[in-house]
Amino acid sequence: MPSPLELLDEVVLENRPYGPDSTEDEQRAIRAQVVRISDDVVLYRETPVVTAFSLDLMFGRIGELTAGRSPFYLVIDLTVTGPPSAEVRQYLRGLFRALEPAYVAVFTGKNFMLNVAAKFVLGKVFGGVRHSVHKTLDEALQAVASART
Repeated sequence: MPSPLELLDEVVLENRPYGPDSTEDEQRAIRAQVVRISDDVVLYRETPVVTAFSLDLMFGRIGELTAGRSPFYLVIDLTVTGPPSAEVRQYLRGLFRALEPAYVAVFTGKNFMLNVAAKFVLGKVFGGVRHSVHKTLDEALQAVASART
């Protein structure tokens, strides 16, 4: 059985913004960046360039995968994305308020200092949602396991 990251690696998105003019195949590829990895955990790989359009597709997919599942936990992969614009960060805040995950674990694959910066920015995006920032998927999954108890 493929690992969660192997599932996401099957779909490659270009390093460009996606918008309403995206093809159906591109929209499917964006939605495929969100997978359930257990009954209550969803893995979300952010697109290379974050747009409100891609967020709407991906958060719609999260909603489908978590419907009727409460609480649920979100693991976010930021290894292939760049920093979002101020406008996109504001849009994300609204999406997270509506989503209400029990816990969010983010992993960046980056160095310690970048994780500190990510923690600062994400604290503003996530608002009151409990969250943590890590270097690896394994660390993020361990944080989710700890958050469950």
